Amino acid sequence: MVAKLEWGQKISNQSMRFRCLIIPTFALLLPLSVFPQGAKDTVHLENLDRTPTSAMAIALDNAWQRHPQALALDAHDKAARSAIELADKLTPGPGAIAVSGRDDRVRGVQGRQEIEIELSVPLWLPKQRFARQAEANALATEALAKRHALRWQLAGEVRDAWWSLATARSAKIIAERRFATAQSLANEVQRRYQTGDVSRIELNLAQSETNNAQTELIESETNLQLSEQHFQSLTGTAAPFDLSEEQIDEKSQNQTTDFALQNQTTQGLDWAMLETNPQLVAAISAAHTAQARVKLAEHSSREAPEIALRAVRERELGSAPFSNGVGIQLKLPFSFGAQVQRDSALAQANLIETSTEVQRLRERNQAEAARIAQLLLRSEQLYKIARDNHILASDNQGLADKAFSLGEIDLAALLRVRAATFAAESSLERQRLQRASLISKRQQVRGILP
Repeated sequence: MVAKLEWGQKISNQSMRFRCLIIPTFALLLPLSVFPQGAKDTVHLENLDRTPTSAMAIALDNAWQRHPQALALDAHDKAARSAIELADKLTPGPGAIAVSGRDDRVRGVQGRQEIEIELSVPLWLPKQRFARQAEANALATEALAKRHALRWQLAGEVRDAWWSLATARSAKIIAERRFATAQSLANEVQRRYQTGDVSRIELNLAQSETNNAQTELIESETNLQLSEQHFQSLTGTAAPFDLSEEQIDEKSQNQTTDFALQNQTTQGLDWAMLETNPQLVAAISAAHTAQARVKLAEHSSREAPEIALRAVRERELGSAPFSNGVGIQLKLPFSFGAQVQRDSALAQANLIETSTEVQRLRERNQAEAARIAQLLLRSEQLYKIARDNHILASDNQGLADKAFSLGEIDLAALLRVRAATFAAESSLERQRLQRASLISKRQQVRGILP
């Protein structure tokens, strides 16, 4: 239902006065709803592109340029800016013009003639415009936060692909070294077998070791090829030669150590650092948008009122002069209780969901940060042990090679020592890469991009 209030007055029978009223009225009302009011108080959606300073940052930048959702973010930003511009206008919507005419002269020159022009614009409800501006600004902030969150999520994928490729490369290097060593040993055993210094059993053992090393090399090459293909499909470029570790600041290192000294509690971690996690920031922005929509629903209890200016030009008889008149019409839609309750309930439900999501993400990030801190501490310990074992295994390898050349040990003993050496080297590389991967995961959960 709508309530209409109208007021009108005849002014003159001269058409010049009629035109003098209509033209200024058009000039007054049209800018309220048609012409833009400028982009004041708009939220600047900054560009996240920056000059990369490391190989991993370059890889992330390349992946960002190819990401399908990233390519569509500019359109979302444009929509957010448009929402701000609409909320800044003096009216909630565009105006409308209506022209009507009536003529009773069907068969003659006598009869009533009437021409009516009506120009109407909607009006903001009390406090509705400020609520709409708050919602538009919240949407713009949320769009920017989602951009950050998407880039952060892509950074996690790049980091995983980075260390998967580094692990595959390391495995291939070790496999190549093992295969080259096995071939060299097989050639030496073949030469000594021909001179009668070793038995055929030892020759077979050397050849079996070569076959096993070659099998491992082929498998490592296959895994490396798959990792390189995945990295290239993600970034669009070949992987760099140097897959270096991310830099770790001294404060973060001390914080990890302090965490372990707290008897495996969470008191040693600075949770404030986790608040900058882009995924959490995006969830908080969504909650702010939902809260703004709740306020907007509170101040939008009815459809927008409408004010109209009516201009009439009429005459009773065909020979009579025209008379002109103007009038004002105010239309007030009634509130529909069920619709208001529905809109308010939907806004409240969205606010509850987003607020719950914020709390869930905050708890999950804290648990993940605590888990990574523990794993990183154990990784440091395991790396030191693996480094000591590698030193011992390398020393044993040198002694075993000399003893075998002097005939003091047999081939089986030498192969056992060499297997232990390669196992120690593989363990050292695995612990080094695991430590580097955990550092990247810690940077990821804190929201720090490469």
